[in-house]
Amino acid sequence: MQKQSDKAAHARSTAEGSYMMGLQCLFALTEDQLRVFPGAIAYCEYLERCFQPLLADEFAFLWAALGEERPYKSVQCWPWFSAVCNAVWKLKYEDSSIEDVWECLKLFPNYRNAVKPSERQLHACHVAIFSVLCWATMTLQPRLSWVNLNSGSPCLMVHQQGSDQPGLKMDSVRRPIHAVFRQFHCTMLTNRWKHPVNESTTHGSTVLHVTSLNFASLSTIGKIRLQWVDNLTSHLDFDATNRCLSIFKFPSFCALNTLAAENSPPVPIFKGLLRALYGVNSSDAFNHSDNSVQSYQEVLMSYRLLFGQTYNSRKLVRAALKQLRDETDAEYDQLLDLVCGQSYDKAVRELPVSLWPIACRSYEGALQEEGTYSSQDDFPMFGQRLVKIQQFTLRQQPSRLRDLWRDRRNPLQWYTFWAELPNWRSQHANYILRNRAIASEATLTVWSINTREPHQFAFVRTGLQYLARDKLYEVEKPYSVEFEIDNSVSAKSTNHILATEPVTIYAIGPSDAFELDINGFCVIKAETNLNVQDALTRPETVESDYVNEIKAILHERFPDYDRIEAFEFVVCTVQLYFPHQYIYGTGQEDFFRGRDLDLINVWRPIVGPNDDWPLAICDYTSIDPENDVAVSDLLHPDRIGENQLLHPNKQHRWYYIEGQQTDDLLVFRNVDSTGKRAKAFHCAFFNPKSTSPPRLSCEVRFVGLR
Repeated sequence: MQKQSDKAAHARSTAEGSYMMGLQCLFALTEDQLRVFPGAIAYCEYLERCFQPLLADEFAFLWAALGEERPYKSVQCWPWFSAVCNAVWKLKYEDSSIEDVWECLKLFPNYRNAVKPSERQLHACHVAIFSVLCWATMTLQPRLSWVNLNSGSPCLMVHQQGSDQPGLKMDSVRRPIHAVFRQFHCTMLTNRWKHPVNESTTHGSTVLHVTSLNFASLSTIGKIRLQWVDNLTSHLDFDATNRCLSIFKFPSFCALNTLAAENSPPVPIFKGLLRALYGVNSSDAFNHSDNSVQSYQEVLMSYRLLFGQTYNSRKLVRAALKQLRDETDAEYDQLLDLVCGQSYDKAVRELPVSLWPIACRSYEGALQEEGTYSSQDDFPMFGQRLVKIQQFTLRQQPSRLRDLWRDRRNPLQWYTFWAELPNWRSQHANYILRNRAIASEATLTVWSINTREPHQFAFVRTGLQYLARDKLYEVEKPYSVEFEIDNSVSAKSTNHILATEPVTIYAIGPSDAFELDINGFCVIKAETNLNVQDALTRPETVESDYVNEIKAILHERFPDYDRIEAFEFVVCTVQLYFPHQYIYGTGQEDFFRGRDLDLINVWRPIVGPNDDWPLAICDYTSIDPENDVAVSDLLHPDRIGENQLLHPNKQHRWYYIEGQQTDDLLVFRNVDSTGKRAKAFHCAFFNPKSTSPPRLSCEVRFVGLR
C-alpha cells in the first residue's frame, strides 16, 4: 500500500511539474505567480485530455524530430506544447504562419535535422502546431481525428464548424496565422442569437441592467439554462430555441492572461490572432497593448454581472457549479466558486485588479460593481451578446404569480404595477373573455430607465382561433377547400376543428428591436410613394413602382439576399384568419429545389393610423415547432398548396403595432427552404377600442434568394 501511495504521489508530482513547465512557456510567469490561481491546474487537466490524439501513429514523427521518446500517456505530450509555445514567443511578427512556427522549431538545439519528414508527416506536424495555437488561446477547438489524413486529403478543422463543412486546405499553413483563424471565424455556423465578439453597432451604447441580466431573472423568467463551454469564442452565445446560454468554464485561464500582460508585452502572433478572430477592426479595443487583454477581462466581469451581484443568482449558480464539479472532477476550475458564487466580499476584493476592465474600476483601482453597465464602454467586446440576452429576457412574461412577484427586471414598473393592481382589477372586473369576445385592454404607465420619460406599454386581451389539438389529426391531415364543393352529405370544405383561446397581444414599443432571423418578423420605418386612391382603384398601375420601392428597402436591410423578387401584390380589407403562415404549393418544387430562399411578406395599412383589425404576429422564440405547428393542405381547382397552422400554447407571445402608420412596414418570414429559420404566424384580431375607419391594407410577397 505504501508503495502504491508513493507511486501515486510521484505521478502527481511529475504531472504538476509538466503542468508548470507548459504554463510557464505559455504565459511567461514564474511558478509563484502561477500558483496564485490553483484553478490553472484544471486548465492543464483539460489540455492533457485534449493531447490524447497526439499519441496516435500519425504523430509519431513529432517526437522523433524533437529528440523525445514517443509518449504512451498524454501527460508525456507536454514537451510538444511547450516547444510550440516557445517558438511562438520567438517569432516577433503578427503575420507569421504555421510554417514559420515549424521552421522555428527546427532551430531548437534538440531538433534532429537528419530526420527528414514525408509530406504526410509534415502535414501532421502542421496540424499539431495549429492545435496548440487553438489550445493556447482557447479560441477554437481543433479536430484531431485524422480520418482526412488517412484518406489522403489532410486539412485543418475545428469543432465549431458544421459536420458537413470542409476544413481549410493545408496550403493555409503558409498564410498568416491570424488569417487562418479569421477564415474559421467567417465559416462558423450561426443561429438566430449568435453574434460575433466585438460586433459593431450603429445604435450607440445600450444600458445593461443587472436586474435583467442576473441569472436569477434569466432562469426564473426566461427559463434559460447554462451550458459550460471550453472556448472563449462561444462565451455568452445564446441559443434561444433551446434557451441555452454558453459560459466559458476556465476563468483561471483568463486571469493568467491578465497577469501575463502586466509582466510582458503581448505575444505578436496571439495578439494578431485575437484581433482577427474577434473582428476588432470595428473597434479600438486592441489598438493599444494595454487593452490586449480586454476580452479576458470582460469574460471575468461577465461572471460578476450574471452571477455574483445578486443573492438569488449566487444561490442558483452554486447548484449549477456543484453539478459541473461532479461531472468534470479534476477539470473543475476553483476560481468559478469565487467569481460566480461569492458576493463582493474580502475574497473578491483581494483578487488582482488587473482581472477587471478598466472601465469597471474605481478611482482607487478596485473593482466597482454597479447596477447598470454600458455595452460599449464596459463591454466593448461582448456587449452586443449581452444586449441580445437582455432583449430576450425583457420580452419574457412571468408564467406564475410567484414569478411575477420575483420579477424585478424593472423596479419602477414592479412597484407601479403592484400599487395599481387593486385599482386595475376593480376597473376591469366586469370584462370577462367569452369565446371570441374581448375581455379588456389595459395600459400601464411606467418610467423608462433609459430615457427617463414616461411611455405606455399597451396590451389587448382577446380571443384567437387556433387549430384544436384533436385526435382526428393523428390519422387525418388538416385541409381546407378553396372552391365550391357539391352538396353531398359526405363532402366537407374543411376538417379544421377550431379552439378559441384567450391571449394577450402586446403593443410593440419604440425601443423594441425584433429581428427577422430571431423572432420571425421585424418593423422597418420607411416612407413610400404609394397613392391611396390609385392603390384602391387601379392597383395594377402602381404595383411595379411600389414593389421596386419595397425591394430597395429590403435589399438595404437584408444584404444577405442576392436577389429579391415579388410574386404577389394585394390590396385588401379585413381578412378573418386564424394564426397561419403560407407555404409554396405543389407544382413549384422544380423551381425551389436546391435553392436557399425565404418567402417574405411586407404588410402595412394604406391609411393610418390604423387600429381596426390590426395584424397580430407571434414571436417565433415562444413557439415549440415540434408540438405547436400543424401543416394543412389548401385544395385549389388546379393545384394543392400548404400552410401551417398553430395549436394553442400558453407560452405564445403575440405583438401588434398600435396605431400603425403607413410608414410602419411589418416584415415577416412565411417559410424558408431549410425549414430551420424563424417564421411568423399571424392573423388579424378585433380591437374593440379602435376608433379608426375600416382597415385598408396592402401586402407584397417576395422570394428572397441567397
